[in-house]
Amino acid sequence: MKHGRGRGTRLGFPTANLAIVAPLPAGIYAATVVVGNQTVPAAGYIHPAEPTILEVHLLNWHENLYDVTITVELRYWLRAHREFLSAQALIAQIYQDIAQVQQCLQV
Repeated sequence: MKHGRGRGTRLGFPTANLAIVAPLPAGIYAATVVVGNQTVPAAGYIHPAEPTILEVHLLNWHENLYDVTITVELRYWLRAHREFLSAQALIAQIYQDIAQVQQCLQV
């Protein structure tokens, strides 16, 4: 796990930032994350400028993940990366993405 720029946290959606071995298509993913003995639904994001960094926002998770081993499974690709004109527009889209994650994962 690596420290990011903190933008997700500032927007209200903290992420765990992970280096991945092979670049994947940029965009939003529905994912599950194993933390200890818990499996947690998550929204994953890969930015086109950083295709070997996966950012995951664990739904309803409020604990620190630094120095914790996690396993991420990307389950569904939801949509391509898009640019937003404002933080408010991005936040609104993130809420829509989370709703889609919940629907895909049936949570």
